[in-house]
Amino acid sequence: MKNDESLPAQLILYIKVQPAAKKTEILGFETMAHPASGAPTAMLKVRLAAPPVDGKANQALCAFFAKLCDVPNRNVTLLSGETSKIKRIQVDQPKVIPSVLRA
Repeated sequence: MKNDESLPAQLILYIKVQPAAKKTEILGFETMAHPASGAPTAMLKVRLAAPPVDGKANQALCAFFAKLCDVPNRNVTLLSGETSKIKRIQVDQPKVIPSVLRA
């Protein structure tokens, strides 16, 4: 979807990451307990080919969503979950909304 009039200024995504997978891909959504409140929360499940060593998986996750949203890597920020499998990222000024996120 590439329609600048209806694109949000930013996306905030909760993601459950599986590092060291054979390939990087989005598997879909999974409802899990929110890390802070415990409320049911829809999270994207993402497999990453990068290992969970020295921040490589976090860098790969940000680069993957930068490519999906057609933005520079600097527009994707890891907000929380640096050492956890549950991450929260922010994508600023997305030019494309990945199809898995469209209702």
